[in-house]
Amino acid sequence: MKKILLSISLLAAFSSLIAQTVSDSVMMKAGYTTDIFYSMKNGFVDSSNNSTWQLAFATRPSLFPNNTLQSTSIRINEARGVNVFKSNFTISQWNSFDSAGFKNWVSLHDNDSSWDYGAFNYGLNVAQFNYGWGSYDQTSHDVIGTNVYLIKIKNGTTFNYRKFMIQRLVYDSQWVFTFANLDGTDSNTVRITKSSYANKLFAYYNLTNKTQFNREPNANLWDMVFTYFNTPVLLGPPPAVQYNVAGILTNPRSPSARIMHIDKNAVTPASVTLFNQANNISWDWSNPPMGPPPADYSLIDSMAFFVLCQADNRPYRLYFTKYTTTDPGKFIFNKKSFQGTGIADIKSNSNSFEVYPNPTSSVINMVMNGNVKNATIHIFDITGKNISTSTFFNQSETSIDVSNFNIGIYFITLDADGIKTSKKFIVE
Repeated sequence: MKKILLSISLLAAFSSLIAQTVSDSVMMKAGYTTDIFYSMKNGFVDSSNNSTWQLAFATRPSLFPNNTLQSTSIRINEARGVNVFKSNFTISQWNSFDSAGFKNWVSLHDNDSSWDYGAFNYGLNVAQFNYGWGSYDQTSHDVIGTNVYLIKIKNGTTFNYRKFMIQRLVYDSQWVFTFANLDGTDSNTVRITKSSYANKLFAYYNLTNKTQFNREPNANLWDMVFTYFNTPVLLGPPPAVQYNVAGILTNPRSPSARIMHIDKNAVTPASVTLFNQANNISWDWSNPPMGPPPADYSLIDSMAFFVLCQADNRPYRLYFTKYTTTDPGKFIFNKKSFQGTGIADIKSNSNSFEVYPNPTSSVINMVMNGNVKNATIHIFDITGKNISTSTFFNQSETSIDVSNFNIGIYFITLDADGIKTSKKFIVE
């Protein structure tokens, strides 16, 4: 009798290891106004109104020397009508700032492939500890701001304008910035202390009502966020345009992968390499509806995603089954966990890279989070043709001339230490 009971117990234990495919859904509400933070194991974690903030300041600490960028990122809520322009004025010229001709200034955008590259990081040179908006000072150990920016904020059918400067990031502990009306009136200097937002990716600020606040759950509780964000999109022939989309970005603590041209019900983690790339899932797994509601988005059938869950350290396979127009922002999907990590590889932050500017018409810059000893870079066009190949040694950044490339979509692949990572960029 004991043997029978033991056999039954073992069978039950074994069965519990064989995960079943589970269907789940989330809804962002009309206008995609609600961000949904989601755990692959536990499901819904928290929600937050995504229209209450304009600027987001990184609160994670610097991981010197491999990742200092994660502590210096400043992002914008472009999907909710926030635009930033880089002026030619320096901080010393704050009082003489003039916005005339700002439409010809560089318009800045977040990079949705990484939480670490925000709009204000435009022009960065990590190797020189220049983070775009400011540079590291070896004496004070502060990052000292250099530029004055124009911020354009949509307010109903009109716009408000502010001049803005980041004075400094004090010893990786406190942000100090100033904003004012264009004529200098209503000047405000704000301090955001990172320790007040422990275990969060960002602290958020609203320039209109002058408030700083937290809107994220603890970063170790969620794996991905269903959100509304701005990204380059090809709406027709190139060039790409900045466009607002509803999609999914993954937590930097939850590496992920996109697998295409497969049987989505059969693919397993054994052949998958996970990367810390925020937009591996993104929005482009569906096509717009061919007709008015109740027509739904059509899904790309041979596509699946894997996400490593923080809660149980297991890889989960994810694919979407419906994205509706009748219930705005409702994502319906299947997920399945796999025993153990069971994945081919997990790519560390130290080997990941960013590309900028994107789109580009002249040069594409690659910035690695740490020196890469021996690497090969391939650029492929959208048909898979190898356009160029180059190698470099013991570098953390490089630039590639693409001025002779045809207009279109390309993929840049970094092959380093036996691991390949690819990013998409657009030549316009």
